[in-house]
Amino acid sequence: MLGNDVIDLRDAETQLGAQHPRFDGRVFRSAERAVIAAAACAESARRTRWALFAAKEASYKLVRRLDEKIPFVPARFAVTLAGHDGARVTHGGRSLEVAFEERAGGLHAVASLAGAASSALLAAFATVDGGGGEGEAARALARAGIASALGIDPARLAVVREWRLPALLLDGERLDATLSLSHHGRFAGFACRLATQDGGRRLASPCVRIRRAPTCAEGVR
Repeated sequence: MLGNDVIDLRDAETQLGAQHPRFDGRVFRSAERAVIAAAACAESARRTRWALFAAKEASYKLVRRLDEKIPFVPARFAVTLAGHDGARVTHGGRSLEVAFEERAGGLHAVASLAGAASSALLAAFATVDGGGGEGEAARALARAGIASALGIDPARLAVVREWRLPALLLDGERLDATLSLSHHGRFAGFACRLATQDGGRRLASPCVRIRRAPTCAEGVR
């Protein structure tokens, strides 16, 4: 099981003062608000706010696979940041781990159940032109990344919806895989865990790349 979320940190809605005054109170727990308040500068606080939110959103996408009736109530997801590269999330007795990748003004969060093997986890995000729609951009990115890992033509893969969740087809047949898609602003992203491998092929090493977040002096590039 997994979930992902991507945030465009240069989008207008993520800028300082763009949120409703009660946004933090509705979305974050008291300990999370304290972490935001303790940030060294306003830019660091902004990045922290959206890292916390992305961890909650990615975690929700995971637990929704376990119970489709679970509502997205962000404050019920307790997030503890582990440096700049990841976080731990608890919800309803479950423990999850979140890995972050940040670059080019975008932030990608991938949530997995705590202790889950990472050997078959594929994840990536990229800027998109939006010409074909953000949803299609996320699907195309997923097809390209998964096809590359399997060593096949992307045209053999299709992303469809099953019970309001994305599913992966190979040559028209359902693959035993968990797929999560996300898009926001200039970015689209995906995360996928393949339980089976096409034709016995071994997957490449995981493509979740963890990078250090910029400091206040560096800003968000």
